[in-house]
Amino acid sequence: MAKPKQKTKAGRATATAKKPAAKKPSVKKPAAKKPAAKPAAAKRPAAVKQATGRGAPTVLARKPSADRLAQKAQPAAPIYLPPVLRAPPPTRPVPTRAVVTRPLPPPVRTAPPPPVRVLPPAPTKELDAERPVARLLQHGEVMGKHRLETRHLPTPLALPTGRVALGDALSPDLRVLERRLPPGRYRLMVSVAGDGAEQRLAAIVMYCGRPPIARWVHAHLEGKRPPKAAADAPTFAASTFGLCDASAIDRVKPTLRDATAPGRVALDAALAPIGVGWAHAWHVFDDATGLALAAFASSKGPRTHAAYWGLDPAGQPVCLVIDAGLLAAGDWKQARARR
Repeated sequence: MAKPKQKTKAGRATATAKKPAAKKPSVKKPAAKKPAAKPAAAKRPAAVKQATGRGAPTVLARKPSADRLAQKAQPAAPIYLPPVLRAPPPTRPVPTRAVVTRPLPPPVRTAPPPPVRVLPPAPTKELDAERPVARLLQHGEVMGKHRLETRHLPTPLALPTGRVALGDALSPDLRVLERRLPPGRYRLMVSVAGDGAEQRLAAIVMYCGRPPIARWVHAHLEGKRPPKAAADAPTFAASTFGLCDASAIDRVKPTLRDATAPGRVALDAALAPIGVGWAHAWHVFDDATGLALAAFASSKGPRTHAAYWGLDPAGQPVCLVIDAGLLAAGDWKQARARR
């Protein structure tokens, strides 16, 4: 039989025998995050009494703020000083170096520019040469039985007036050519023909310009008209051929006309061919200007000489060639290869 319910003092009925209560599963609640601890505030230093003077009130000094400290950290503005009060800039010591003195090179001496060549007017209507005169200037050229050799003379021919006189050197019969050259000194060359046993003079060449040579013409005499045919061209018969300036003609006559004159005797001795069949010599009239007579001698007696001008494309003279008359007409026609 069930026991009756008893009332408590509070008027509630409770059972005498209580059943154990069912246990609930324990669920752990996440621990609440504690708020981060605030940094401890820096303690303010105790107020310091600062006296500003005798009998002055007491002032409490506090720590300056961050803005105040930032202003103090900035560099102070530069103080302007007049130039008189400014300190001179520091000077760096200059290192001393050994100075090596070298001798100066000698001054370069430049030659003065050559004088301007004023070419005289050229004659007109000159007759072209009928022979290939250029063959006389070729070293090793074979013409007939002769083989030509060219040889340059060391002494130039002086022409103070530029007028060329030529002819027999041992007679006063020297004639002047019509074409004139600028005054100066001109190189000489001879063309020698050898036939095996003996060498003879074939041509005399005087250079007065620069190649190329475009035309060969006959040289005619001063004051005469140019020849119209080769048979009318002037020739010069001489055993000793002479070449000089026109101003030396008056000196040649008294010096070389007499066979017993000292100048004529010395010239004959110098022109005597010794073993080679030809010779050349100089008879100087004036050492200051170089005025002289160039004489050329060859064996086999007198010959007939002819003069030719070699002209460039502009018609100016390049050289004067004197054909010594050694080569026959058949030698000019035969063309052989050079040896």
